[in-house]
Amino acid sequence: MAIRASQSINYERLVSHFLEAVLSEKHQNIVKRRFGIDQNEGETLEKIGKSYGITRERVRQIEESAFERLGQTPEFHSLLPAREFLKDYINRKGYAVREEALLTRVASERHHAPIRFLLTLSPEFHFSEETEFSHSFWTTNPKAIRRIEGFLHALHHHLENCSGLVDEKEFYGVMEQHARSYGFSEDISRLTDYLDIVKMIRRTLEGSYGLSHWPEVTPKGVRDKSYLVLKRKEKPLHFRAIADLINETQFPDYVSSRRAHPQTVHNELIKDDRFVLVGRGLYALREWGYEPGTVKDVIRGILQERTKPLSREEVLKRVLEKRRVKENTIILNLQDKSAFVRLPSGEYALVR
Repeated sequence: MAIRASQSINYERLVSHFLEAVLSEKHQNIVKRRFGIDQNEGETLEKIGKSYGITRERVRQIEESAFERLGQTPEFHSLLPAREFLKDYINRKGYAVREEALLTRVASERHHAPIRFLLTLSPEFHFSEETEFSHSFWTTNPKAIRRIEGFLHALHHHLENCSGLVDEKEFYGVMEQHARSYGFSEDISRLTDYLDIVKMIRRTLEGSYGLSHWPEVTPKGVRDKSYLVLKRKEKPLHFRAIADLINETQFPDYVSSRRAHPQTVHNELIKDDRFVLVGRGLYALREWGYEPGTVKDVIRGILQERTKPLSREEVLKRVLEKRRVKENTIILNLQDKSAFVRLPSGEYALVR
């Protein structure tokens, strides 16, 4: 319902009428150009100065004086309904909202520049600049900025100390624990809204949480995407099937949507230590216990791990746990007398 109320506000017309009622044409144009009102994007002080034949410092002074006048004029009250709506929306989101999310949620793109102008002009809103750690965001409670950033840094530190993804239920528990230590009493929906501010933490398609640079969270190419689809399937797959799964998966918008070709998948996986070729075109994850090398190498590794010889059936069973090959292939390799010896008991051991 609140969003419908926002859509009934014509921010573009409201701001234009406000500027026309208070400022001279020159000052109007400078303010509009700085914020990108009635055009695609905002302009720099230098660019505007060159068009008027004045310095960038003079443009800054004009903008500053215009804002001072705009904030004190009686016409400023005409903006109150729009300001109240924006304030209410930010408050309901925990008093802080990522700028991009705020703009796209409350209005269509042509209204974004006027809304940014309103937020900048109105004293009840406070802006936090983008950093390496967080996106730019707006708040109605500047005292909460440090607490929010501290809370997000604590979550980031927790994930840094984890060996892998954290499932949703566990992560929500961690969030609530840190929220209490930073004085937040918000429910989990508000706490997850804060995650939209931080760049380093992301939610996977399955609902787990991790750091954005982890391949399980933000796959950067065919290899990472192959790793994700294999891990999801929990079984070895042919490289053609892996390519099909990559192309069928709805990855998040921040992940490249480039189509995967079977031969590219094959060429990339064979060069990555995370994957093991376990059959004709079949790939598995090394972390599942599969080992690289020929069938003979696998047999040798199995016998080296044991302190006693193994029967043929035991060898077959253990090799098939690591390789998708026919039993006859394993038996033929066992007959290599330069590598293996068949004892009188019928068991096999390594040649010493």
